[in-house]
Amino acid sequence: MKGTLNQLFFTTVDRHAGLPAAFRSKVGGVWVPITHRQTLERVQAISVGLRELGIKPGDKVAIRVGESPGMGGWEITPA
Repeated sequence: MKGTLNQLFFTTVDRHAGLPAAFRSKVGGVWVPITHRQTLERVQAISVGLRELGIKPGDKVAIRVGESPGMGGWEITPA
């Protein structure tokens, strides 16, 4: 597979949309599946948030994410 990270992400979401989980996150001691579609929705929401903050295509940002695929601990700053 070749392409940009964005192209690879969207291709993977399309290719694996029917699978039960892209990730699993432990919530209250129970492993909870996170589907490819849910991941896509989260990525799109982050994209909208970055645009609302004035980040434009080509701008550089630093993103620090905690260990959880639940994406609860995001920090994004201009680089």
